Amino acid sequence: MRLRGGLFAIAAAGSMALVPAGGARADDIDDANRKLADLDSRVRTMSSGFRDNVKPDPQQADRRLVDAQRLFEFKSYSEAATLALDIIEKYPNSRAYDDAILLLGESLYQTKDYNSAHRYFEQAIKKNTGSRNEQRALQRLIEISLRTDNFDNIEDILGRLDKIPPENLDPSVPYVRGKYLFFRDKPDEALAVFDRVPASNTYYLQARYFIATIQVKKPDLAAASTSFDSVLRMQPRTDDDKEIQDLARMAIGRVYYERGQFDKAKDAYASVPRQSKYFPDAMYESAWNAIKAKDFKGAYRALDLMLLQAPDSPQAPELRLLMGNLNLRLANYFVANGNFSEMRDQFEPIHKSLLDLQKRAATDPKYFDSLIGKNLEKFDVAVIVPPAAARWIKPDAEMARMLGLFEEVGELQRGIRDSEQLAERIDRAVNGQGRVGVFPDLAAERTRSTEVLNQTLDIRRRFSARLRGLTAPQLAPDEKGQIEQIAGQRQRLEAQIHSLPLTGDAIKARDRGVRVQVSGLDAQASELNVLIRSLEAELVAIEQYFILSGADQKIRPEDLKQPVADLRAEITVAQTALDKIRNEIDIAGQEAGTAGAAGASERTVVLELGDLMKKERELFDRARGRLSGGAQGEFDAVSNVLRRADGIQTTLVEFDGRVEAVADKRLVEIREKLSTEKANLQQAAGKLQGLMSESQSVGGGLAQAMLSKVTDRFYDLVVQSDVGLIDVSWGLKDAKTGTLSKLINQQKLELKSVEDDFKSLLEEDKK
Repeated sequence: MRLRGGLFAIAAAGSMALVPAGGARADDIDDANRKLADLDSRVRTMSSGFRDNVKPDPQQADRRLVDAQRLFEFKSYSEAATLALDIIEKYPNSRAYDDAILLLGESLYQTKDYNSAHRYFEQAIKKNTGSRNEQRALQRLIEISLRTDNFDNIEDILGRLDKIPPENLDPSVPYVRGKYLFFRDKPDEALAVFDRVPASNTYYLQARYFIATIQVKKPDLAAASTSFDSVLRMQPRTDDDKEIQDLARMAIGRVYYERGQFDKAKDAYASVPRQSKYFPDAMYESAWNAIKAKDFKGAYRALDLMLLQAPDSPQAPELRLLMGNLNLRLANYFVANGNFSEMRDQFEPIHKSLLDLQKRAATDPKYFDSLIGKNLEKFDVAVIVPPAAARWIKPDAEMARMLGLFEEVGELQRGIRDSEQLAERIDRAVNGQGRVGVFPDLAAERTRSTEVLNQTLDIRRRFSARLRGLTAPQLAPDEKGQIEQIAGQRQRLEAQIHSLPLTGDAIKARDRGVRVQVSGLDAQASELNVLIRSLEAELVAIEQYFILSGADQKIRPEDLKQPVADLRAEITVAQTALDKIRNEIDIAGQEAGTAGAAGASERTVVLELGDLMKKERELFDRARGRLSGGAQGEFDAVSNVLRRADGIQTTLVEFDGRVEAVADKRLVEIREKLSTEKANLQQAAGKLQGLMSESQSVGGGLAQAMLSKVTDRFYDLVVQSDVGLIDVSWGLKDAKTGTLSKLINQQKLELKSVEDDFKSLLEEDKK
């Protein structure tokens, strides 16, 4: 009885164990069917709700204008101009259009592209409504006229400002008008305009400063002093007001200097805050004020403070010479001797290198042309003169003109190159696998379909594995060989999508993670860029140190020249490679994501894997008849799940085809514009090449003239240092001569005193 009871218990336990397994399979199939029904419903909803043409967002232009204004506030003027131009071209009938034109002109003005800015400001004043936008555009046109010396239509612009009622005038209008009259050498008319600016006006302080300046030019120094003083008595409201007050302090110092009131001038210059950008100028003028007042110690302190603030300023050599002369005036001969000796030792080698450069250029008439032609894009004064001399170069009008020329041509060259790279990236985006991701609405549809596709694949994976388990024992040898071959391909594909996200949140989380990784790579590339720039700066510092300490160096210049050239070439190679890497990182950031090229590649793998599993199932179908009755029922249930999954995938592929067709339709116009812009870029590059040739020739002549001026300047520095040393010698000689004369005179006085004391005795002896 105990034995039979035990067997019965075992049998009961076995039967109970089998029931949940069969139930679990059935529940799993039911869950899969419910899931597939939900997915099928979602796909049909997406398909029926998808529209080829998206209704334009009426707020889009306003939002883009806000973005452009923010970029402008952050001084990203080029980016702001790009967005503003996009609004002008795409939304000409929007309420943001007028503001976008003005913002575009202002952005171009800030980048000193005055000709382009002039064109858009002209466009902004066409409506002639007297609005604030029109007034600002008119003012900018006046500013551009003053900067470019092009006064065409200026009278019409001033006339339009005159027609605006005073109560509607922008506060800056009278100020700009007064500035125009002032710089056009019409002081009386300017004075009348500035005098009418009320105290409530934002530009009142600037107007009072100009009034005082006009009084200086008349000249009416007493009235000017009172006017400048009134500027200082006002409470500044902006940083511009504080700068105006600093200028007024310096102007008061100059007025007192001209009137010979050196103590008051000293106080005025000393009142300029050290944080002011005009502080160095104030100290320099204070030094000359002290020299005029014969306060050599005060002048020395002012110059010393200037050099502490900016030891590498272009005027530092002259300041140091002046300090040497002040030491000479103060009879600090040994200190002055050190000043002049240091100056001569530092600048004599530079002068010799400049002379050698002049001789080299004299033998080759095209020397400067070829030298400049290689460096127009990234021009540095050190290209023309030795690096040790470049740091001391003082800009003058001709040099500023040449540097401005190089800067503009280099900017054009960089702009065309950047535009070509951008065109290539756009071409890659609109013609690549990720072209759907170009459009946010289509990218959202692609993300939703990807979620359904991934979930469908997950179901197919699980149920395909069940068919393998059911049919594996019944497969024929040839069928097993084919299954093994398919299995190898399947494993290769599954390895590429081993962590496939199954939900919309998971897809978004993965996209965010990819963006974080791309940002991290970009940060590392930025660090490498800083390192390369640091190496370049260190190399320049080494060269300068070698020149400055040439007398103590044991290495010959020719022995250092080749290693420096090799290192500079390595730095150039590293910078080029890094620029290419950063470009690839930018492209990766654009292509990453479900709707980008990376997502398209992943989607292709998913579809290939689905097709492979369908092919695999055809082999499983052959083995169905070899299964038992119960196994056949399970086989049919599983196959039904997989067929439903196949149907959903087919619908998804059709839906994705519609999405891609819409993307291609939208991209037709973009591709046409891109092709046109590429042709325009090629044309612009050809014109720029001609401009570069002209700039190269003109720049070569200016560079030669600049080299001559720089050489003369360093010659003067060396000569003045030698003269200073001679003056020190004469000073020492005069000091010794004076001391000796004093001793002789003292000796004579003492002898005379002795003679006087013994005069009576000597007279008695004579008797």
